[in-house]
Amino acid sequence: MTTPRPHTSVNPLRRVHADAKVAVKSYTDSFPDLAPPISATEVRSLPSDAVVLVDVRTPEERAVSMLPAAITQEEFERRQEEYRARPEITVVPYCTMGRRSGIYARKLVKKGGFEKEKVRNGEGILLWTHEGGREGRKEGGRDAMETALLVGPDGRSTRRVHAYGQAWAAYAAEGFEVVLFPSSRKNPLRWLQGAWEHLADKRRRQRETLMKEEDKGEDG
Repeated sequence: MTTPRPHTSVNPLRRVHADAKVAVKSYTDSFPDLAPPISATEVRSLPSDAVVLVDVRTPEERAVSMLPAAITQEEFERRQEEYRARPEITVVPYCTMGRRSGIYARKLVKKGGFEKEKVRNGEGILLWTHEGGREGRKEGGRDAMETALLVGPDGRSTRRVHAYGQAWAAYAAEGFEVVLFPSSRKNPLRWLQGAWEHLADKRRRQRETLMKEEDKGEDG
């Protein structure tokens, strides 16, 4: 007689969080040449004068909400030399899921003169909706992050977040109002563009790896 397996269920909120982490990892893994990505919890544990959060998203996305204490890419670039001259600073670019920020992080390391260890790709604003307020602020952490997950253009706490496209809307935490580009629903190609670019980049890296392996085989 077969013993029936005990019934188990997965908390749907945890499932969404887990799915978001997997999706983000698929993007951040596209940048093995960079330092490991940094989580929201780790960012919150850093002293406020030791990290710079850089929002590399579009103005339309930033107008909905940003991470607390973050600055725009334009503001960062105006002060880039200042930040580069301060070795204690860790620069954390972020976007929706970690792809655009990874591209920007790579640019800072390869062309911007920043040390690899001092540029950490953020895991994205959608994952922040799950993790940004989960841990209490540690000593020396960022005061603004103690009271708000996200802030709106007026500087106040908000539960609105831009998901870039419909494909990523499901990754926001419960209780957040998801905003999309107006044309996202009308033109699926708009939100598919990011996924297509990600796959193209992945294929390029696979080809490069294969060519390197073939070169090693010939040398052997």
